[in-house]
Amino acid sequence: MPLVAPTKFARIQDNLNKLAFDQRQIFFWTEVALVFDWCHQRLRSCVENLDLKERQEFAANHVPKSLLDTARAEIHCAKISDVQIADCCQVWQSYDTAVSLLILEARGERRAVVCGGSVGSIRLEGKAYALSQVERDRRVDGRITSKIIRQALKQNDTQFFIRLGEALQSKRKKANVGAEVDWEQCDELDWLLVNYWCHGSESCRMPPLCLFTGSVLADFCAIALGRERGNPSVAAIEQRVAQRGLSLRRATQSRIRSVKVDAVKRIVRFDSSL
Repeated sequence: MPLVAPTKFARIQDNLNKLAFDQRQIFFWTEVALVFDWCHQRLRSCVENLDLKERQEFAANHVPKSLLDTARAEIHCAKISDVQIADCCQVWQSYDTAVSLLILEARGERRAVVCGGSVGSIRLEGKAYALSQVERDRRVDGRITSKIIRQALKQNDTQFFIRLGEALQSKRKKANVGAEVDWEQCDELDWLLVNYWCHGSESCRMPPLCLFTGSVLADFCAIALGRERGNPSVAAIEQRVAQRGLSLRRATQSRIRSVKVDAVKRIVRFDSSL
């Protein structure tokens, strides 16, 4: 599911809700949505169950055959090719990494740290990071923390779990867990890109942003943000994604190459080169 919308970004959803969807539109992203739904439910656990060589393949942007076979058996859609499944898995992994980066920003944590564990392609101070979070929050179910704990379990790192127990019993004053993630700290363009990269919007039936080409993505972001066309520009989006390290990957299939909005009725039509 998309991220929770903070008050600061409520107007983005309001702007999207004002759009009407052309009922004649061909849902050329339906297959993509099916694979993303599978990714949301199963990709992370399936990757964790791969052997070491296969996990390394996946980290190197190659989807192992065993993962493709599992996805195909569970998605039940003959029209989806292995190439499309692999592409969607890699796009989803980039989204999952970007969500973790945005959460770090919303928590006020450093985003790029050296050595240790990793979240997607992000290097973190792994176990030290996890222990500091557990000591602060008395929780082990955080998105990044739980991932590092699972890695330590596979490594049979008994020393880490001793320290984890000590962190849970720490006398240090417990932080306000409710304020753990403060989305108000995030930039609205970052939030828009990450939130709708793989999910789209059910309210206006808009496709995921990963299917948009550069200029069309910029135009649609301007609509969602309530700005004039050209704000943000294509260069601004690409530069921001690169500079802030979101590294969101676009889908190679069904790229949306134009968006038309009726100025009066606010009806939207997307066109794609299939």
